[in-house]
Amino acid sequence: MLAAAAIGIATAATGTVYGYVSEAGAPGAPLRGLYRAGVYGVAFALAFFAAAMTALVREEDRRGSPVRSTAPGSPNRWAGVSRWAAGPTAVALAFAVAAPLAATSGAVSCTPGCPLPPFESPSQSDIVHALASIGGFGLATGAMLLLATGAAGAADASRGTAGTTADAVRTRDPLRAASRVSAGLLVPLLATTGLVMLVTGRGLLAGVLERAALGVALAWLATAAVTVTIRRPPDGAAAGRRSAAIRRRT
Repeated sequence: MLAAAAIGIATAATGTVYGYVSEAGAPGAPLRGLYRAGVYGVAFALAFFAAAMTALVREEDRRGSPVRSTAPGSPNRWAGVSRWAAGPTAVALAFAVAAPLAATSGAVSCTPGCPLPPFESPSQSDIVHALASIGGFGLATGAMLLLATGAAGAADASRGTAGTTADAVRTRDPLRAASRVSAGLLVPLLATTGLVMLVTGRGLLAGVLERAALGVALAWLATAAVTVTIRRPPDGAAAGRRSAAIRRRT
């Protein structure tokens, strides 16, 4: 959230919505340092999210979730590779790669105006900055789509089977809902932004659309990080605490 605020303040300090967001980090921008610090903060958030999703997969492995089962007597040894099992792993990988790309976007600034083809001639730093920014943004969007569409297998796998991680599934229902809403807004915004950049290039419309897409992405990232971080304990742990509390009262 602090990173999003830093990027928003630095972008607003440019005094116009004409042009690209990255211009707030170009040489000569009024709050260039704040903008780059915000981008580094986003890179840290991406790395944190990757670590959190990796820990989630390991936690489900330790609990013996049936979506990971590959027992010799199983009719299908690959049945464990469900949408839910693959989802967190793929999300973790996407964010693990997106994090250094975001850091590169902050480290390598574009030149003033952030020129891009086909209407302008970019420098080498412009190309590196654009590729890193687009790559990181694209991977984060892909992770959002995975979370929006890949959690259904968990709910199915957790029904009627003892020892599942049903509680962990329920705690991520808000994340799935937020991902669906954000994806519904972000995908058309990104498609329209890309089309405008190719047809008209840098300008007011491209600037407004890019800022809208960035706002949705940053809001989702903050929501996703909070949702993954604040998880309810397993049902057994909660029941144990309730039993201990009852024993103390009696």
